[in-house]
Amino acid sequence: MATKPAYEKLEQRIKELEKAALKCQKAEKPLKEFEQEKEIILKSLVEHVIYQDTEMRILWANRAACESANMTREQLLGRFCYEIWPKRNDPCPDCPLKISMKTGQPEEMEKCTPDGRAWFIRGYPVQDAKGKIVGAIELTLDITGRKQAEQDLRNAHDKLEQRVKERTDELVKANQELKRQIQKRKRIEQTLQESEENYRHLFQTITDAIMLFDAETRQFIDVNDAALSLYGYRREEFLKLTHQDITSEPENSDATIRQTLEGTLARIPVRYHKKKDGSIFPVEISTSTFTSRNRKVLCGVIRDITERKRAEEELLEREQIMKATLSASPVGISLVRNRIIDQANRAMDRIWGYEEGSLVGESTKVLYSDAEEYNRVGHEFYSEIEKKGVGNLETRWVTKDGREIHCFLQGSPLDPSDLSKGVIVAAMDITELKQTEDLVFNLSQMLMQAQERERQMISRELHDSIAQNLSILKIGCDLLFEDQPAIPHELKMKMAKYSGLIDQTISTVRNLAYDLRPPVLDEIGLAKALEIYCNEFSENSGIKVDFQSAGIHKLNFDSNTEIHLYRLVQEGLNNIRKHAHATRATIKMVGAYPNIILRIEDDGKGFDVKARELQLDKEKRMGLRSMKERVNLLQGRMTIQSRPMKGTKILITYPFNGKNSVTEKLHTND
Repeated sequence: MATKPAYEKLEQRIKELEKAALKCQKAEKPLKEFEQEKEIILKSLVEHVIYQDTEMRILWANRAACESANMTREQLLGRFCYEIWPKRNDPCPDCPLKISMKTGQPEEMEKCTPDGRAWFIRGYPVQDAKGKIVGAIELTLDITGRKQAEQDLRNAHDKLEQRVKERTDELVKANQELKRQIQKRKRIEQTLQESEENYRHLFQTITDAIMLFDAETRQFIDVNDAALSLYGYRREEFLKLTHQDITSEPENSDATIRQTLEGTLARIPVRYHKKKDGSIFPVEISTSTFTSRNRKVLCGVIRDITERKRAEEELLEREQIMKATLSASPVGISLVRNRIIDQANRAMDRIWGYEEGSLVGESTKVLYSDAEEYNRVGHEFYSEIEKKGVGNLETRWVTKDGREIHCFLQGSPLDPSDLSKGVIVAAMDITELKQTEDLVFNLSQMLMQAQERERQMISRELHDSIAQNLSILKIGCDLLFEDQPAIPHELKMKMAKYSGLIDQTISTVRNLAYDLRPPVLDEIGLAKALEIYCNEFSENSGIKVDFQSAGIHKLNFDSNTEIHLYRLVQEGLNNIRKHAHATRATIKMVGAYPNIILRIEDDGKGFDVKARELQLDKEKRMGLRSMKERVNLLQGRMTIQSRPMKGTKILITYPFNGKNSVTEKLHTND
């Protein structure tokens, strides 16, 4: 009779212990998760997080602060902050932490340390439960790069302002000169119009000045109205003059007349004559001789070429302006005829690394390291120019010192109907941009690899530690009341229920460990692992999955490639399960050298591809975006075909550079 109360008390005590244990577990788990999250967040911050007491002594510091000081946390603890960074013996007079502990309010400032670095510092006072300030938290960010960038930006802005001012002054002067030239031209045009009216009365169609003079005395016999107008004389004044009176080059003029009389000269391209007012102007002269009344007469047709000379000078000036513009341009510009360099500005010579003008007349082949790239550019670049009028292309050039650089080319023809007349090619050195892209790509790869390593570590920990401990706990629960018939049935049933719950937890933990890093991937290879995963997916989701592989099982994949391809299939099927409402899915993986081709298809509700791509940046769902990022890391291509109620097809092509060539016949795993 005495044992029953003892069992009842034992049962009551067990219940109390269970409640207490459950309560502790519930309270302990959030606290532990909070501490872990806090530690992860503080470790990942790039800002320095430092907790100090009221005497500026360091009580705690995060990883960024320790790395900045090149010390461990243990070395920092107990030290004064002003000893570490400002290298002082006493607190900084403008220290925001010191001020915040005095005012009770957050304070911030920017400060430079003796090592030349710039910092943004913010101090937050820390109070105890009674409101007394017991210390401060310092958040510090290294802004040296930003400060340098700001200074560079200010310098560039000042330089640009100066260049704009200089260019504006040049344009104002050019505009004023152009106005003067226009006004002068208008005056000349008006004079020419008046001249033409007089000329029509004399010679009808001839607009040039015509003069006849005696070959022996050189005195003028007759002149037309155009000559009178040109030289500014009245007819009676002109007929009293000799040829020497209108020329500003007497010696050259005499030699010209002798040659004309000898019959060796009929046209003089340029001579300079003078008018009645003494002004000098250029003329073009056509000469002839004839005999009249037993005397030899010379006939001169004079054409004023002032406008032509001015136009030539203007053309020369414009050419000089164009050359100066090309020289000042930061973009490389060249004229290429039949792939021979005809002209190049300074920026282009700088890109090539050659002395100015040294490649003029050379074939562009000298810029390429191999004939294959030279021929590719010749075909693709000039074909696009022919079709579209403008060609764009990225290529690799080799500079004079042997460096290989990446360049973006844009070309436009002088005559779209005849490329042989020449193509203007503009070039930009994008080597640094390409290096930056490669760096981002490498960092992304490293991040993805780090994630997979972390998953593998967590998977092993779940399987080898947590799952094993749960198994031991289940065995202990199953054997706890063995060979104890006096234990009440209700208590045994409750323990059996707990044992079942532990069994479910073991399954969940093992499934989680499998999803994080499937062990079969390392044990039996990619194709078999995917086949097993698709079968398990079918059983768990109710979606029939048909997995087929061809030319895969004999290829040697590295672990990174294997896990990427596995994850692509995993993410594709998860997207189908969550969004497609499909009943059937097909996975095809084919090794077709030099590519691995992966197709993921379903018979689900489909979607508008363009609309979904526009929404990717706005939505929080990571399925398709995650797959695209993973494909980019593999340097592959991913295309999506889908229409509402027509299912979805995803095609992924990944270049595979493994040692084994895919020459085997296609083999399908049904």
